[in-house]
Amino acid sequence: MSDVETGHLTEFHLWDFTITTPGLVELDELLEVPLPSGAADLVETSHMKTVGYKSYINAPLKEGEEADLVMNYVPGSPSDILLRKAKADGRAHAYKIVLQAGTGTWEIAGSVVVRDYVRSNPMADRRTATARVKWVSNETEAEGA
Repeated sequence: MSDVETGHLTEFHLWDFTITTPGLVELDELLEVPLPSGAADLVETSHMKTVGYKSYINAPLKEGEEADLVMNYVPGSPSDILLRKAKADGRAHAYKIVLQAGTGTWEIAGSVVVRDYVRSNPMADRRTATARVKWVSNETEAEGA
């Protein structure tokens, strides 16, 4: 028996600065939610007397990778409006990802910048949208409330 689960019921919440009471708003119709990652670049420390392999240290700052949130596109929906605003304002927005974990949840939180928001309108298939986000902070992870 395995404890492996699918991503079914995963939630992604994004901070909305523009509502009367700013707060986290859940995005609807999600198809794929990436999990944050980031790595520090390597700084080469080799010199003229280095032997064998080059030597490196980790750079002091990490750079978050870019990732795609994929969803069904519903024109004018709250998610569509929020993502268009977040792309336009260029600010870092708080986020929270809620994963189902056994009988409870696991939450991941931090900050992202919405770098792009691309919507498609195919003739004979569902409309989809992709929000390209860049992780811009360390994430925190803990059991959900």
